[in-house]
Amino acid sequence: MKLTTHFLLAPTSPLPSAGEILRRVALPFALFCVVLLSFLLLSWFLLFPRIARVDLHGSLVGAGDLRAREQELAAKVALLEEQREEYLSPLDDTAFGRLKVLKAEQPSFLEVRASVLEAAQGAVPEQEDAVAIGSIRYLEGGRRLSITGDVRNVGFQSMTILAQFVETLGHLPGVVSVDPPAFTRESDPVIGPYSPFSLTLTLR
Repeated sequence: MKLTTHFLLAPTSPLPSAGEILRRVALPFALFCVVLLSFLLLSWFLLFPRIARVDLHGSLVGAGDLRAREQELAAKVALLEEQREEYLSPLDDTAFGRLKVLKAEQPSFLEVRASVLEAAQGAVPEQEDAVAIGSIRYLEGGRRLSITGDVRNVGFQSMTILAQFVETLGHLPGVVSVDPPAFTRESDPVIGPYSPFSLTLTLR
């Protein structure tokens, strides 16, 4: 008697398609994205402002306020630079500007004093001490100089040298007029004949 054995194979399930796989992972992936986005938003609005702070002149400034602070500082710097230019630039159209120009045109006391001493030294080329300056004083109440001294060591030409010296003073820069002295000749046992003088210069 012959026995015949038959094996029954279980039916195999078909493989899932790509669409089925996408449908299965879509919901978990969407939940993951929502959780991740929520975490990032919470970090941006709550955690990041606490961490991202800069110490600016002793005060903590958030990263979002740096741009506004930069614009504020830039505006202040521009205003200060504009004010500095107003102070440093020439003020030709104002009373202060005209006063500065007038002051620059007027000679200083030291400049006139140096010119007077130079004129006295060159009054007699071969005798530098012929005109001896005793004092040069600035008079109050106006731009005037009082000059005292004498002409000596030139013999009886002292009055002539004095007249030439007065004329030279009248042509100095910044001198408007000269109040001439009294032309006299006196005698001294030490220096001999001399002509003392006291005159006033009116400056521009």
